Amino acid sequence: MQNQLIAEDLIRFVKQSDNVPNARWFLRKIEWAWSLRCAGKPSDRHSLILDVASEVRVSHSLFKSGWNIWRVDFSSESAEQARKYGPEYRAHIVIDPSQPKLPIRKNLFDAAISIGPFDFKFLDIDILLEETKAILKIGGKFVFSLPTLKSPYYNKNSKQKFRFWSPKDIAHIIQEWNAGDIRRVNIPQPSWVYSRIGHTSRIPSSVFNAFITKPISYLCPIFPNRYASYVIFSFFKKSDP
Repeated sequence: MQNQLIAEDLIRFVKQSDNVPNARWFLRKIEWAWSLRCAGKPSDRHSLILDVASEVRVSHSLFKSGWNIWRVDFSSESAEQARKYGPEYRAHIVIDPSQPKLPIRKNLFDAAISIGPFDFKFLDIDILLEETKAILKIGGKFVFSLPTLKSPYYNKNSKQKFRFWSPKDIAHIIQEWNAGDIRRVNIPQPSWVYSRIGHTSRIPSSVFNAFITKPISYLCPIFPNRYASYVIFSFFKKSDP
C-alpha cells in the first residue's frame, strides 16, 4: 500500500497540471526559472546533464537550451510518464529512492539538476548527494531546490508526507557536500507577495507578471535566508574524494 501511494505521488509530480494562477503557482515558476538559470547553458553540443526526477517542464527547458539529458526516475510508472510527456532523453534510468545508487561511471556529467524530489521523505538524500557528486566532472555542478518551513505548501498535513527543510537541516546538507563551492538563491515566502497584492487565490496572470515575476526575480539573490520559502543551491565539484 505504501509503495502504491509513493508511485501515485511520483506520477502526479512528473506531469503537473496548470493550476489557476495564484501565489503558489507563480512562486513555483520562479523556482523553476532560477533553477534553470543556475544550471546555465551547455558549453558545447556534447554537454551532458543528469535530470534527477524533475517535473517534465524542467526537462523540456533543458532540452531547448541544448543540453543532452540523461534522466533518473524513482519508479517505472513515473518513468513512463516522463517518456510520454518529456523531451528526448539520451538515457533513462529507474532507481530505488530509498537506495538511490546511480549505475553511471564517475566523472561523466557536466551538470546535474533535481527540482522537486528533495521534498520526498522516501528519498535518501545523503546517498543521492554522494552518488551525484561521483558522476560529476571536476568543475561540474549539482542544482537542486529545497522547500523550507516557510513554504506555502507547509501545513500540519503536508509535513507528515513531505520534507521541509529547517536552517539546521540545510546546514547539514551543506556540510555533507564538502566538495567545492556552493551558491545559494532564496525565493521569498508568499507573505511578501500577499502584503503587496492581497491574499487571494485568483489573480489575473498580468497582475502576477507585473508585481511578482520581476520583483521576486530581482530580490531572490539578496532575500534574507530566514524568510525564504524555497532555496536553490548550486553545489560545485572541486575535486574527487
